[in-house]
Amino acid sequence: MPGQSTIPTADGAVPVLGHLMPLLRDPWTFLRALPEQGDLVRVRLGPVHAVLVCDPGLATRMLDDPAFRGSAPDPGVLRFPEAARRRSARIEEVLDSWSAGQIIDVFPEMRRMATSETIAAAVTSALYLLTRDHEARARIRAELNAVLAGRVARDTDLPYLEHTGRTAGKTLRLWSPGWFVSRIAETGTRLGGYPVPAHTRLLYSPALLQHRMNLDPDSTPRHRDTPETTLVLASVLARWSPKPMSAIPPRPRLTRAPRPDGLRMRLRPAPVTVPHR
Repeated sequence: MPGQSTIPTADGAVPVLGHLMPLLRDPWTFLRALPEQGDLVRVRLGPVHAVLVCDPGLATRMLDDPAFRGSAPDPGVLRFPEAARRRSARIEEVLDSWSAGQIIDVFPEMRRMATSETIAAAVTSALYLLTRDHEARARIRAELNAVLAGRVARDTDLPYLEHTGRTAGKTLRLWSPGWFVSRIAETGTRLGGYPVPAHTRLLYSPALLQHRMNLDPDSTPRHRDTPETTLVLASVLARWSPKPMSAIPPRPRLTRAPRPDGLRMRLRPAPVTVPHR
C-alpha cells in the first residue's frame, strides 16, 4: 500500500537469536504464518537482518528489477554418455545391495545414487509423498512396469516416464532447494509501497511462494534437476516398494535441500509385470 514507511517485523523474535528458533523448530509453520503479517516482513536470523518478500508478485518484481542483485543461477549439469553410464551403474549397485525387509535411512541411500544433495533430497521427498497419494503411486507403478519392467532407468526412457517425471517436478517445486534466496538492494528503491534503503538484504522462499500461488505442475517450468530426479525415482520404484516405518509425518529438515527429516522405510519388492510385446 503506497505511503507506508515501516515494514512490519515478524512475530516471535527473541533477544540475540531473533526468529532463528521458530524457523529451526518448525520452518513450515513459521513461513506460512508470515504472509498474514504483510507482503514484506522483517526477520532477524541471529545477526542477519533481512526483509522477507511474501507476495509472489512483489518477488517477481524484485527479481526483474536491476536495483536488486543476487547470485547467478547454478548452471545445469551437463550430461555425457559416459557420465550417464556411470550413474546407471551406481544406481544398480545400490539397488542390488538392498534386500527384502531391510530398513533404510532414505536420504543417505539416495545420496549414494544421486549426483547432488538436491536430487537426493527430492527423491527422498517424492518417496514419502507417494505413500500419501495412492492414485499417483498406482499410475507410476503401471508406467514403470510398462517402460522398465524392473530395470534401471536410462536417459532414453525419460520421454516415456510421464507420471514419474510429473511427480519428480512437483516434488522439486514443493520442497524447493534452499529455504531462502537472497537479494541485495544496490540502490535505494521502493517495493510494495515501502522504501527500501540501499544495502538492504531481501529474502524470498521459493517453497512459500509456490504454495501461495497454488502452482499447476503441468503449466510451470521444469526444474533443471527434474530429469535425474525422475531417473533415480523411477529406478528405485521399478524394483522396490518402500513403506514408511512411522505413520507420523516427518518434519521438513532445514538444510540447503529441504527434505523429510529422519525418514526410514522398509523395503518390499515391487510387483513387476513384464509387458507382452
